[in-house]
Amino acid sequence: MPPSTHTHVLRHITAALLTLALLYDDSLAGVGGGPFVHEFVRGGIDNECITGIARMPNGDVVVTGLVRTDVFVAVCSNDLSSIKASTTFGGTSSETSAGVVIGPQGQIVVAGTTESIDLPTTPGAFASLPSGYSDGFVATFSPDLQTLIACTYFGGTNADSITAIDIDESGRIFLAGATRSIYGFPTRNAWDNIHDGGKDGFLASVSINLANVLFSTYYGGTSDEVFHSITLDDSGNLLAVGTTRSQDFPTFPKVDPLYWWLSVDRPYDWTYNGGETDAMLVEFSADGSRCIVATLYGGSEADSGIGAVINGSGHLVMIGTTTSTAYIAQFNSNGRVLIRSTTFGTDGNDYIGGANEYTSDQFVVYGGPDPFVGIMTADATTFFSYHGTPRTDRVMCSVVEPDGGVLFGGVSNNDTWGFRLQRGSIDLVTPRGGEHVCIGQAVSCTWSHQDMQEDDVYSIQASTDTVTWTDLATNISADNATATLTQSMVSTQPTYFRVVSSRYHASRTAAPLSVDASPSITKQPVGGSVCNGTNIMLSVASTGVGLRYQWRKDGLNLTGQTQSTLNVVASTATEGSYDAVVSASCGLSITSASTSVTAIPTTAIESSPTDTTISESSSITFTVVAQGAGLMHQWYHNGQPITNATSSTLTIYQAKESDAGLYACRVTGTCGNAEAPEFVLTVKPATGIQEETTSAFEIYPNPATDHIVLVGTRPLNRIVIYDSFGRTVLETESLGVAKVDLSVSSLARGWYIVRSDSFSRQLMIAK
Repeated sequence: MPPSTHTHVLRHITAALLTLALLYDDSLAGVGGGPFVHEFVRGGIDNECITGIARMPNGDVVVTGLVRTDVFVAVCSNDLSSIKASTTFGGTSSETSAGVVIGPQGQIVVAGTTESIDLPTTPGAFASLPSGYSDGFVATFSPDLQTLIACTYFGGTNADSITAIDIDESGRIFLAGATRSIYGFPTRNAWDNIHDGGKDGFLASVSINLANVLFSTYYGGTSDEVFHSITLDDSGNLLAVGTTRSQDFPTFPKVDPLYWWLSVDRPYDWTYNGGETDAMLVEFSADGSRCIVATLYGGSEADSGIGAVINGSGHLVMIGTTTSTAYIAQFNSNGRVLIRSTTFGTDGNDYIGGANEYTSDQFVVYGGPDPFVGIMTADATTFFSYHGTPRTDRVMCSVVEPDGGVLFGGVSNNDTWGFRLQRGSIDLVTPRGGEHVCIGQAVSCTWSHQDMQEDDVYSIQASTDTVTWTDLATNISADNATATLTQSMVSTQPTYFRVVSSRYHASRTAAPLSVDASPSITKQPVGGSVCNGTNIMLSVASTGVGLRYQWRKDGLNLTGQTQSTLNVVASTATEGSYDAVVSASCGLSITSASTSVTAIPTTAIESSPTDTTISESSSITFTVVAQGAGLMHQWYHNGQPITNATSSTLTIYQAKESDAGLYACRVTGTCGNAEAPEFVLTVKPATGIQEETTSAFEIYPNPATDHIVLVGTRPLNRIVIYDSFGRTVLETESLGVAKVDLSVSSLARGWYIVRSDSFSRQLMIAK
């Protein structure tokens, strides 16, 4: 039957950035940023674990493992944040999963062990029915887990188990494990067709459609063997490592223990070493027809081979445990010579969980009991770190990714557990957290890094909850950039910043930044033209947090002017262009519109006419020069406004005696009024008045106030005084004296004509 898709399987897997970081420095701002870039722990159902992990061509991650008594398979997104598909697989009894590999067409291939008699095998499968107490199984799924493509049992009449799986580029599936089946075990093209006793190890290869066994062989002695790991070299040869208890373990090439020196071609170790178990390393050709080497490795205690790696030189590397210590043993390409070996561990209680090839000269190891991961060579450690929780954790599988990342799977306190390791570390330096930042403000972000790859690029992200992150800037190749928050991203909620590498290293601020609305000016300052000495108040209104103000004149700061208002006393010195720089606590500043202040001068007379004498019938122009704005003029004659005399000049054409008199000009402006000093215009009579060239009398004082004195060259008779309109205003009787003192206190201010006999003279009364 087809697999059932269960969305609840691993439904609690979530991506969580770890705070554990290699070489993490508490003095820096960033949280995280170390080599452990993703982690998930799924709980809720007892007895869960991940036993196999693989990577799809598109970068998706496939995990398999146990959930209660069934096998589960799940396809996760590359960043482990979501499950794209999942299914459980099994029968009415119990199953275990040994691992998962990806076929050439993206098929998901899972192998393991089952006690169920009702697995959903498919038509054409090599074995559609079980053969013994427990059998191995192989199941192939479509990439989306919607279809069970093929499923087969694999085993004999007794207890069989598949412990390891691998696949080559052509789709041949390679299996390893252990069997107690003397009968019915499907040997094909076997190196050894006969069960040798106890529990034998086996190696096998089946077609991708699970219809054919390409080869299958027993391998062991009279006691117990089990293969723990298999791997393929570039030639397709199959390298397997495991554990044996058999003192007659069949090493290869065969060596006569009595005449071993006669054997020119012999494995590194052809005799059991006397301990509880020995490690074993076996290499076969891809078709199973040829054994290349089978060697023992061990001492006087318990030894086991757990992982197998073939390095760039073609050397065979076995990683395992010896009693309570982990070891690495490197053999030459045909397993005849031990090139080097070393043990490692810290507390005398370490074990190896497995190994994978990392680069041509490095490999990944993992183990416990305090879960650790490492990247090593045969003789040196390049990276090593413990990684786990106070709970009971165990790393059980791994896969190396093309970008150098390593995915690990296992169990944490009976929950499924997985995480990703990426070489290198980054640490966010700025911002540190706690700063104020405004919407729309460019935030300077800097970070440090160590052991990162040259082609790594970075992104800056923001989040209000440290779960959902939004890109602010991407594809950054430097270690600094600016990023800008927008209203649609975070509104004004406290926001965390982080820097993320293209390989998922992520370092965030320890505390959120306070996000404020950008400062905004709601009312611009308004200046204008005002009278000199007048106060003008400039004001700016704005919104924002922690606002500060700085007024400027002509682009230069005005010392001490840091309020929202500015009082300007208009003068020539204060004329200019004014604006205000408004700064928020986030550091973002905006500048108001500029406004001008102009000082209008006070209305004042700069120059005016003086007393002037002209002859009758002459013309004259008087001019008043004034400063100020909005100037208007009004000329006066003898205290009366002159009609239409409203310009700065006054012209008298063909003057008459009546034009003589006292003149003045009043100037009215925007900034006050001013009056020009009065001046006297004297109009000398024409000759028709019989005015002699030499006056017959003199008048003093002239101008006069209360009285005048007339002194004649001969006795003065009748005296008549006329006003400017020709009216008689004062007249005396015949006097007959040469000097007359005459009171003029009754006369008003103005010009007058004084006549005696046929002679006349002008008189100015000024009081």
